[in-house]
Amino acid sequence: MFSLSAATQKNGTLQHKDSEVFKVLMTHDYDKFKIMDNNREVNLLHVKRLIESFREKHLVCPIIVNDKFYVIDGQHRLMASKETGLPIYYIIVPSYGIEDVRILNTNQKNWTKADYLEMYCNQGAEAYLELKKFMSDFPDFGMLSAERIVTLKLTNNTYGFVQGHKATMKYFEEGKLKIPNITKSYIYARKIMDFKPFYAGFHKGTFVSAVMPLFTSKVYDHKEMMHKLSTCPVRLIDCLNIESYRMLLEEIYNHRRREGKVSFRYV
Repeated sequence: MFSLSAATQKNGTLQHKDSEVFKVLMTHDYDKFKIMDNNREVNLLHVKRLIESFREKHLVCPIIVNDKFYVIDGQHRLMASKETGLPIYYIIVPSYGIEDVRILNTNQKNWTKADYLEMYCNQGAEAYLELKKFMSDFPDFGMLSAERIVTLKLTNNTYGFVQGHKATMKYFEEGKLKIPNITKSYIYARKIMDFKPFYAGFHKGTFVSAVMPLFTSKVYDHKEMMHKLSTCPVRLIDCLNIESYRMLLEEIYNHRRREGKVSFRYV
């Protein structure tokens, strides 16, 4: 049974009252906070992204600390706030410890690229709308392969350096997707689809990365490749990397070619 302070009756319906549990505090005294020794390592690239985000718009997103000011959740936000000189918002939850850190990190659901795609599409971002349309037109390709085809890149991992450490830049997640030539992307996609009758893994990201450069190579003829796939006893199979796929494609393409054999290894 609820007490009168927690609930009241209105028109025969039980009305619950919100109660204050923890206060959100604000400070510029960053040094009062401490990082637990067993907490996960700080991702400097993530801190860099937060700094850029804070400078654009500093949202109220409190960190969680225990009564000894050890950070339970939000060490990256703390570092970004200190770097920018912006205030840090925090909530004190007494008795929380490293096990609670683990539980929080385990239960948090990170956004997927599909989540970002939907968000930017809802905002009317043209490149993301084009990607969504492309994936609708070519449902065989997953997000990874589709992004590679529309960006005309062999890999989605664009690297940068943070304090001398190599790190993947998340341009897709930051709303910076660029589609240089959607018409060419459709042409490439149709050519990749031509491999479907000969190889079930035609849609895999590694295979896509292996064949896309062939389409602009002077030594490659797509019709000849399709013919060779239908006549060569060597079949396309799963390979570990791009180079292995290229070597296999090269073997198939050169089937019964006595002179003028071509190489796909350096296209």
